[in-house]
Amino acid sequence: MQIAHLNGIRTDNRLGNLKEVSPKENQAHRVKHGTDNRGSKNGVSKLTEKQVFEIVKLLPYKSSKETSKDFDVNFATIDDIRRGRSWKHLTGIIKSIRILKEYKYGKRI
Repeated sequence: MQIAHLNGIRTDNRLGNLKEVSPKENQAHRVKHGTDNRGSKNGVSKLTEKQVFEIVKLLPYKSSKETSKDFDVNFATIDDIRRGRSWKHLTGIIKSIRILKEYKYGKRI
């Protein structure tokens, strides 16, 4: 179990602002309050959200190796985006939009 700050302010340690939650619930609180460290908020990220969207657009047309050179990142970084192992909070949205478009234009039955 973990302790969540209900208002998202980590320095507000009043009892009324603290709640014991599971790790999954705590992560949901972080996302809700914008205090998670996914994407470009992560201190070691070399890519921005905008770049990841650009990469996803290129995936059907370029190999991971070619794309990695274009964005000056390791091949594995692009491959992880392609396979949905990293940047899931963006790539999941992109896949959902793509599926909706396919249904809209009759590409799926």
